[in-house]
Amino acid sequence: MADPGRRFDDLFNFVCDPATLFVAFDRVAGNTGSRTPGVDGLTVADVEERVGIPGFLDDLRAQLRQGAFRPQPLRERKIPKPGMHFTATYSSWLNQVERWFGLLTDQKLRRGVHRSIQALEKDIRGWIAAWNANPRPFNWTKAADEIFERLASYLQRIPGSAH
Repeated sequence: MADPGRRFDDLFNFVCDPATLFVAFDRVAGNTGSRTPGVDGLTVADVEERVGIPGFLDDLRAQLRQGAFRPQPLRERKIPKPGMHFTATYSSWLNQVERWFGLLTDQKLRRGVHRSIQALEKDIRGWIAAWNANPRPFNWTKAADEIFERLASYLQRIPGSAH
């Protein structure tokens, strides 16, 4: 049986993997809403021009690994759409990436039993293929502060979770 104190290491390493971060960035860049600046004031084009994608993702990866990453507070914007009510959006693309990984965790990883890294990877790739076949927009239901309070409380209960 796996060491309970290390049970999230493989997932954490997967999230911090440069290829995973690049795929996540590529998905956000493909989102039509990515042309407007997020709460950090940057668009995908700004990231590409100012820092470059590899530099940006390397910095993000370093922050994740050091436990120094803190998402920007959410900003609500009302976007008028013809024939519809206003739709609230939260503009930080990174929050979308985080939510996507949360869905992966909730819908696949926590519900599955994986006896090897290969089985885990196969399940993750299968979930991603199913997601790509029928992607859905994210609907936010909690403020970032509520999420972080709950996450902090959860992490305090996990031995050795100094990520």
